[in-house]
Amino acid sequence: RYVSVDQSSTLGFECAAVHVVGDRLRLEGSYTWMQAWGNESRPGGDPYGPMRVAHTPAIGDQPVSWDRRHSFMLTGQLRSGDRWSLAWSSMVGSPLPWTPKPLRQVPTEIALINSRRLDWSENTNVNLTWSPALARGLVFGLEARNLFDFRGDRVATVDGYPNPVINTLYDDYGAYRTETGLGGGAYWSHLGADPGHWVPVHDPRLFTPPRAVRASI
Repeated sequence: RYVSVDQSSTLGFECAAVHVVGDRLRLEGSYTWMQAWGNESRPGGDPYGPMRVAHTPAIGDQPVSWDRRHSFMLTGQLRSGDRWSLAWSSMVGSPLPWTPKPLRQVPTEIALINSRRLDWSENTNVNLTWSPALARGLVFGLEARNLFDFRGDRVATVDGYPNPVINTLYDDYGAYRTETGLGGGAYWSHLGADPGHWVPVHDPRLFTPPRAVRASI
């Protein structure tokens, strides 16, 4: 028997200023304030713990995983006829929430869901194109994503499927951040007489992708 009883709400506003000069220049700046809360923000619920055991239902509203309170955006485009164009976008966002988890235990404190926050994030993308006067349609392009090479955390943890234990039965990544304050993920190793220790894995899925530059013709 499958029952969906989750609910969520969103409250906020956005204001923007736009400056346009014909087809040559367009500038737009915006600010968004938002609050998003509810029972659970993942379609399948928290993906950790025994799959066939009933999870403790939420008794109140917590911030959902995409509850970004403040967002600042600046975009622009500058062009000179059909010869060249420059476009860019910059976004600065306030911290996203994450859930602290206990070490190798099924979490029972519902009030801890998304009770902590990551750091602020920034992302800037730039695209430059140029077409020589006698090129008959030839266009040179240069694109940079994450121009300033921001290396912050995107999320605190990810689903460990198909691993049967790490980040599946237990949320090791979440427990690692909870105990050490470090990102990148780790698993708990406990073999023989070893009392147990963390083994960092530096999972790239948790971080903002590094700067990428692409040239095109």
